Amino acid sequence: MQCRGSAASPIAFNIASGSSTFPIAFNAVLHEFKGIETEAAESVASCLSKEREKEILENRQYVKALLKTTALLGRQGLAFRGHDEGESSANQGNFVETVHLLTEINPDLMKNSRKAYGHYMSHEYQNDYIEGTPTVVPFESFNPTEDAEALRNAMKGLGTDEDAIIDILGRRTNRQRQQIADEYKSCYGKDLIKKLKKEVRGDFEDALVALMTPSKNYMATEVHEAIKGLGTDEDALIEILAGCSNEEMEEIAEAYQELYDTSLEDAVAGDTSGDFKSLLVALVQGSRKEGHFVDEDTAKADAATLYEAGEGQWGTDESEFIKIMCRSSYPHLNEVQKQYKKLTGNSLKKAVEKEFSGHMQKALCAILACSKNEQKYYAERLYKSMEGFGTREKPLIRIIVSRSEIDLGDVKQEFMKKYEKSLEEAVAGTPTVLPYEYFNPAEDAEALKDAMKGFGTDEDVIISIIGRRTNRQRQQIAEEYKSSYGDDLIDRLKSEVRGDFENVLMALMTPTKNYMATEVREAIQGLGTDEDALIEILAGCCNEEMEEIAEAYQN
Repeated sequence: MQCRGSAASPIAFNIASGSSTFPIAFNAVLHEFKGIETEAAESVASCLSKEREKEILENRQYVKALLKTTALLGRQGLAFRGHDEGESSANQGNFVETVHLLTEINPDLMKNSRKAYGHYMSHEYQNDYIEGTPTVVPFESFNPTEDAEALRNAMKGLGTDEDAIIDILGRRTNRQRQQIADEYKSCYGKDLIKKLKKEVRGDFEDALVALMTPSKNYMATEVHEAIKGLGTDEDALIEILAGCSNEEMEEIAEAYQELYDTSLEDAVAGDTSGDFKSLLVALVQGSRKEGHFVDEDTAKADAATLYEAGEGQWGTDESEFIKIMCRSSYPHLNEVQKQYKKLTGNSLKKAVEKEFSGHMQKALCAILACSKNEQKYYAERLYKSMEGFGTREKPLIRIIVSRSEIDLGDVKQEFMKKYEKSLEEAVAGTPTVLPYEYFNPAEDAEALKDAMKGFGTDEDVIISIIGRRTNRQRQQIAEEYKSSYGDDLIDRLKSEVRGDFENVLMALMTPTKNYMATEVREAIQGLGTDEDALIEILAGCCNEEMEEIAEAYQN
């Protein structure tokens, strides 16, 4: 904006140049500033007021465009964020991609979506601003009276209609379930939770009780059981407390006081000790900073502080780790991890693993994991609950129930991405082979080559590698083997082993759809038809599996 009048020149020059010779009283400057005439013969104050009104109108149009984009994605059933949220990913969210497309026809979006502003719509900010995807949302046609009656009918007479119970309680939010319980009490004079406990047993009972308990009471009870049972369940304490927001922590503490007539802080402090106790007490206080703003300089300073408190000296200053880890916002901690890597060449997680041990190490690593990708942390916890022989139902139920109205949809996506199996499939039947966490196809190919080198074959090594990799990982090993050594791995294995062991290895090394297609082929093309094999293979196939087998058979 250009201004006329010689009186303005010294002031304008001093403001623009940052000159220190500016000893004019504020009121005099303001009076003179308001009196300056522009080329439009208006005061600067009037021009500024009009400019502000213009900006407000433009911002409103911009916000409307963003809301329309949001509604469009919702109607089309598109995720706001991409499947791969990594920093190097080109697919960092349908929202940003859609906004960029709309800038071509929307000047308001174009103005506010220039490259310089791209950082503020990056995948990291989206992950914070756009809340997680819940799997349970308020039931649209909710009627607590009808639900209470349906539950009563499901538990009336001999037997219990468990499907009806699941259909109702599994599709209502916690608040709606409390309304159903109130209605059930009002209509039939009975406590719904007690009635459910009489009708079902085992894990199903535990899951229903978890669903029917008010969220803050349920989590307070889980904490109580973790510290008051036979021995302290430190893993449960870490999982519950590390991922809590300040509001959630406050609610749990309030519920704990009401249920057990003692403070959550006193209960935790009384059952733990040392640095681990100090860490948990700091978490329970709920003093973590919240918000999305990250200051790079502060993150650099905190990274340097953590280095000096750990790897940069003899011994470890635990108090600095506790202070920064328990008070910093998760976006800030994520930036601290990046700055630590730049500063030291080492990850902060590795530094923690080097400087700490036991439960203290686990807790700090859990906090770092949550700050980086909270949904991935819970996906890993779910996997651990189903790892090995048997399933640890308590953490499985706790995570699924507690995250169902927050971000379980995102947790499921992370689970699928890491373990190549849906959470539903994993819960329905825990597999014996899951993706090997430290998978390196080049190392595996080399180990297999060494196992078949010279006289004799090291069958134990072959079993250890091929028996502990998924089919997809085995195909990657075969490709790496071909690339590195010029041999076909299957042919090489067939030349080294015989009999049933050979047959098993061939089955493991063949792509699943090809193997099943071959089994069908052999069942119908041999001497007579093997009807039992056909029934076994085809009866249990889902539509997707059947389509893959048919495609492989055709090929």
